[in-house]
Amino acid sequence: MQYVKFNLDEFRYVLSITDVIEIIPYVKLTSLPNLPDYLAGLFNYRGSSVPVIDLCSLFLKRPCNKKLSTRIIVVEVIGKNSVKKMVGLMVEKATEIIKVEEDSFMDAGVYGDDLPYIGPVIADSAGLISRIHPSEIFLQIDNEILFPAA
Repeated sequence: MQYVKFNLDEFRYVLSITDVIEIIPYVKLTSLPNLPDYLAGLFNYRGSSVPVIDLCSLFLKRPCNKKLSTRIIVVEVIGKNSVKKMVGLMVEKATEIIKVEEDSFMDAGVYGDDLPYIGPVIADSAGLISRIHPSEIFLQIDNEILFPAA
């Protein structure tokens, strides 16, 4: 299976390409007042307003650096009442697609609802890479902001 590999500081992650709608370069976002720090803003994606979650802010408590390698990974997530929504995930150094056999992933050995960014891991010559899934990220954020009330 293929994965998008990206960095957040020295931490490395992969996200299944099957979860990805598109990977786009960083674009100027429209910010809104009184939103959590991890919600970087909105952008127009093919005629739809799409919120962008800054994974650096969510995971590392600092905003992503706006560099040439900063990307917005557009994914679809399922919220309450099975409502589907497109969301952008802002990441740093998303410069590579890698192929990984599913049975290469191993248990990370740490667990907790407050650790959605530590999933199964794979090893390479530079160390461990953690696999994340978009739905796991939503364990850490206020879904009421992104999904309409029932």
